[in-house]
Amino acid sequence: MTDLFQQTSQYQKMTWRLLIALIVWLAIAKVLVAPSALSVPTVIIGSALGWLLHSLALLFFVKGIREGNPRTAVWMSYVLMVYFIYAVVRIGVSSVNGWVAIIESVLITALFACSIRYVKLKRATQNGEL
Repeated sequence: MTDLFQQTSQYQKMTWRLLIALIVWLAIAKVLVAPSALSVPTVIIGSALGWLLHSLALLFFVKGIREGNPRTAVWMSYVLMVYFIYAVVRIGVSSVNGWVAIIESVLITALFACSIRYVKLKRATQNGEL
């Protein structure tokens, strides 16, 4: 039984780390796909605003995932599907944007899988209750 609690803790930590990695990647991706004809301050301001708008929904889940709330993980999984659809649609756009979207979709898939596994293990440790 302690192994189950240990696995639950590990998946909660992995979910937290993947969420932070996805949020950071969204910031990096905004800079990578910015038009090269723009000035540096314009790229920085535009990328920061774009990142904030793009990752705003994920930022709502940071506190709940950090605290280990399984309901937050369930709701985050629903929201991740929208991010996944958007990333998959962007894969065929252009070379740089396509590679950025591939990495983004891999991160989203890993985060989704870890969060769902965490919820299943958490339910098992709480006799089916969330």
